[in-house]
Formats: sequence, C-alpha cells, structure tokens
Amino acid sequence: MSLIFTCRQIAGMVSDAEDGRLGVSDRARFWVHLSMCPSCKAWAEQLKLTRTVVGATGEVDVPDAIPDELLAAYRAWTQAGGGADGGA
Repeated sequence: MSLIFTCRQIAGMVSDAEDGRLGVSDRARFWVHLSMCPSCKAWAEQLKLTRTVVGATGEVDVPDAIPDELLAAYRAWTQAGGGADGGA
C-alpha cells in the first residue's frame, strides 16, 4: 500500500471524505494529499460548492416532457459523434 494517494484516487474519494465515510488512515492520507496538491484541493472545493448549491435548491417539479427531450437530445448528440469517443 502506497502512503500517498494519486490524484485519480483522490478524485474518486472526495464525496466519501465530505460524507465522513473514510477511515482514519485514509482520511489522513486524503488531507495530506490535498495539502500538497493545488489541483486536487481545487477539485475538492469545487465539488463541495456544487453539492452545497445543488442541495440548497430543493426538489424541483420537472414537466413530464423534459426527460424525453433530454434523452432525444443526448441520442442525437451521440449519433453525431459526441461523447467520450467522438469528442464534441
């Protein structure tokens, strides 16, 4: 086991850290990494802000047609070459 988490590992742990789901050792390693890595620190701060803003919005009534419209737009985008493999 490495004593230092990679940036990729940190990116996948931010929510767990914010929710208090990391053990003592992992929590310490997480915070040590953030103290040394400005990019991961910024990522963690951005995710925390996003969660705060989204959590403050409460529930929103979504008209029935909206999910269908979003799905149609996504399908058109992926068929046009969008997505992870096609860029866009």
